[in-house]
Amino acid sequence: MIPSIEIHNIISRITPNGSLHSVITVSDIDETNYNELPVESFSLPVRLNAMIIGLVSEGYMQMIIDGVTYKVEAGDLLTLVPLHVVQACRPSPGFKGQLMAGAHADIVGCMPSKRNFNPIQILKNPCTRLNPQEIERVRDGLNRIRTRIEQHSHSFRKELIINAFQAFCLDLGDILICRSDHSVGLELSRKEEILHEFIRLILINVRKEHTVTFYAGQLCITPQYLSLVLKELTGKSASRWIDEALLHEARVMLKTPKMTIQQVADKLSFSDQSTFGKFFKKNSGLSPMEYRRS
Repeated sequence: MIPSIEIHNIISRITPNGSLHSVITVSDIDETNYNELPVESFSLPVRLNAMIIGLVSEGYMQMIIDGVTYKVEAGDLLTLVPLHVVQACRPSPGFKGQLMAGAHADIVGCMPSKRNFNPIQILKNPCTRLNPQEIERVRDGLNRIRTRIEQHSHSFRKELIINAFQAFCLDLGDILICRSDHSVGLELSRKEEILHEFIRLILINVRKEHTVTFYAGQLCITPQYLSLVLKELTGKSASRWIDEALLHEARVMLKTPKMTIQQVADKLSFSDQSTFGKFFKKNSGLSPMEYRRS
């Protein structure tokens, strides 16, 4: 199984005081704070349980994404979703850029529409060369989000951050849709449409719905066909997708000190704490209490 790096391990290292309840953060990144990231885990392929958007302003970094080597350099936009398998090298001397990181489920809930941020197209095109005007649009959008994050005393801080993020998505979606190198293949195959819609449904519903039957019903296909499509496109069955998404939600909640394990089990619609504990142990190797203490 490919290991994963949780979003809180990224956010806490680069902006210990600047995030919105560990949901979205924007930070300048260079050699110094890049070295604070858990890059020791990047020496082997990993999945990031997060959405990552990076804009490189100086220097470069070599990355292996889904087995393909990319030299991400000045003027490049890097867009990663949890579907990507990433292997990173250390940056070049003088490397500088901006990084937005966010919990994928929370970010998807803030997006204005699925067309503006299609995870299948991002999966196909994780690295995009921008022109000077596009660079400024992306940089302005990231700075606007960061400005809103830093307004800690504002009565409507969360709403302001969400609005700034939605505007950023619209601008970024426009850039990706209008570029000639993204115009090819914008129409999804039927199987890709199923994957796209399944991802959206699972991120919205996984706390309450744990069965393949539910998601297949929402997609008007059989559970067997859904698993076949997901296995073909991602290498994972529908039940494995559900278990991993549910495990991620559980991990995030267990890191919230105010929530008891019983409350986590209730929030995730398990019948009782014992059933939740067995699920968590089976999928993580630790009991909920052991994970909370780790």
